[in-house]
Amino acid sequence: MNYEFQIVPGVDGHDIFRCRWLPEGDVRACLTLVHGYAEHCGRYKAFVDEMLAMGIAVYAYDQRGHGQSGGKMGYISSFRGLLPELIRVLRWASEEHPGKPRILFGHSMGGALAALAAAEAPNRIDLCVVSGPPLKVSDDISPLLQKIAGFMGTITPKLPASKLDPDRVSRDPAVVRAYEQDPLVYHGMIPARSGQQLLNVGSEVLPQAHKIECPLLVLHGSEDCVAVPAGSEALVAQVSSTDKTLKFYAGLFHEILNEPEQEAVRADIRDWLNQRLPP
Repeated sequence: MNYEFQIVPGVDGHDIFRCRWLPEGDVRACLTLVHGYAEHCGRYKAFVDEMLAMGIAVYAYDQRGHGQSGGKMGYISSFRGLLPELIRVLRWASEEHPGKPRILFGHSMGGALAALAAAEAPNRIDLCVVSGPPLKVSDDISPLLQKIAGFMGTITPKLPASKLDPDRVSRDPAVVRAYEQDPLVYHGMIPARSGQQLLNVGSEVLPQAHKIECPLLVLHGSEDCVAVPAGSEALVAQVSSTDKTLKFYAGLFHEILNEPEQEAVRADIRDWLNQRLPP
């Protein structure tokens, strides 16, 4: 395995941490990985190892305000504003492996961003895998609360508004403990602006979903309390691609790649990719 990291100026001026893993031997395809809100790309090592074993080079980065990248931690001024940095990493991967299939994988907020990229930058993506995207607002959040969140996000954008519950990440206590102790995970209160943007992710992505024409795999835990599963159903229903797959995992929480059944999830991703990649 060949690992390299870089700190580069981001499209908005903030430093961006990005990295790549190259497999031993020939590269079969390149995959760009997009992490979710409050976390960082280093939490996906087991998944990266799975891809490397398949001969897939992996490119990843910490989004602005996350992990080792610059910007106010946990602060998202614009969900759509995250797209240009992703496009730049996609370009980096494809330029280093011209002619190779280009895979995009994203989880949670990163999954929603991956879907948006597949819709708006289809010339840069050949296959797309999305895990637990937050595309529908939970019934627990009333329309009134949504309006209040929208108002607060505009008027007092940096006001601490809410906090993620680590126990909703995984059913595995060891995963929750590691999440809580990870210094690169954002453990603070979610700023009002970030909350507003996260609630509006579906309204940004779903109207564009019909533009997605590449093969798409969408995965979701049935007991996900962070991103309601109905969002994945809505996404797949609106995608134009004739090669689209939606799979729910009974009983699993939000981070399906960090659940006790993670090996089965990785196997499903591996099998789906193998069916669509050249040998």
